Amino acid sequence: MYAFASMAPIQLKIPKTSQKQDEGSRWTVYHIEVSFPNNLRRIVFRRFSEFVSLDEKIRPFDDTETLPNLPSKSWFQSTVTNEKFRESRRVALQGYIKALSKSPWIEMKEVKSFFNIEDNTGNITKESSLGPVEWIQLFHECKRDLHASRVDLLSGKNSTIYGQTRSLYTSKRSTDLLYASLHRLEQMNALGPGEVFRRRDMLDKLSSELVSYQRTMKNMAQPMSPPKSSAEVPASSSPGSPFKPVSSSSDQQNSLHSTPSSNRVLGKSRSQETPTTRKLDNVGLYQLQNQALMSQDTQAETLLPTIQRQKEISMAINNEVIEQNAMLDDVSHETDLNRKKMRRTKDRLRRLG
Repeated sequence: MYAFASMAPIQLKIPKTSQKQDEGSRWTVYHIEVSFPNNLRRIVFRRFSEFVSLDEKIRPFDDTETLPNLPSKSWFQSTVTNEKFRESRRVALQGYIKALSKSPWIEMKEVKSFFNIEDNTGNITKESSLGPVEWIQLFHECKRDLHASRVDLLSGKNSTIYGQTRSLYTSKRSTDLLYASLHRLEQMNALGPGEVFRRRDMLDKLSSELVSYQRTMKNMAQPMSPPKSSAEVPASSSPGSPFKPVSSSSDQQNSLHSTPSSNRVLGKSRSQETPTTRKLDNVGLYQLQNQALMSQDTQAETLLPTIQRQKEISMAINNEVIEQNAMLDDVSHETDLNRKKMRRTKDRLRRLG
């Protein structure tokens, strides 16, 4: 019997699958999500044959039959072409690994290697737990979550302060972990200088998006309407303010005059005032531009679900075409065999005649 030590609970699930292709074959890859107690997640990619190899190593020690049996192989169905069969196998494998996570076999060396679980699980929050592959996975996950939070914020789905703050905190924590992990990988020479530069540039862009999301969250939490006149502008402005306060009533009248002010320049080309901008002072014009930019961002974000849906439809069409081509190849092969049989039959009838 195996001797085991106590270990913190680990959550295992298979949220989705994907297809891989080689020169002469295609196969299904199962995405195993490993969730640690400190909310850190890791994605491991495994084929069904690897599940079978792991099960063969565990079965000799499973005297009480704690683990469920793996789904059986099929000679007539394929997970590559049959979506229902692929989904049923995914569900069965997910039940298998969930039972495995609650069993003592989770601490076997072979099982840890299968799920890419390190021996120092208690220190999994340290940056040393992120290798080059895990770093890329966490980066894309953080970028995807930040984008989804921004879409929900602009569309009004995530209107609670708690939800916005939680998503912001999670993104910041993941970004800090990515920076620390990249520094460690650079010191260990695990990545080349060019790759380190590329990943640092990716992180800088992600940090900029995070700052933009935080700024948008603050602006939406405190909506501001354009002032009707310069009288609403405080007497003193900050050094970084893009406008100067108007202190006298004569300046207020000039800012609301029907002709454009000689002190305000709309761009380098001195664009002409419009009926809308002519009624606003510098503060109102600045806020109007911000509202226009936020409106454009919202419209762009609303297009994302449509584009993603088009992508899914295109991939489904591609899979259908591949399946139809395989069926046509089978029909063509059978036709060639029947043609050869007919030719041999004719030759024999000719000899008999």
